[in-house]
Amino acid sequence: MINYDTSRGGVTVSTEPGPKTHSRLIINHATTGDSGNYTCRASNTEADTIYVYVSKGDNTAAIQRQESS
Repeated sequence: MINYDTSRGGVTVSTEPGPKTHSRLIINHATTGDSGNYTCRASNTEADTIYVYVSKGDNTAAIQRQESS
């Protein structure tokens, strides 16, 4: 669940409905504090989780490791 009451800001979710719905979590100006597990679950499916690691000063676009459920 995204906490929309936080003062952080810059976090949005976009959803594109269709035969296969696609959702996207966008974290602008990510910091090391944004590292952690992120879980997505549609109402008719099981949840899926990934761990996102944000490293300070690294120019790598993204490092992701998919967790098996």
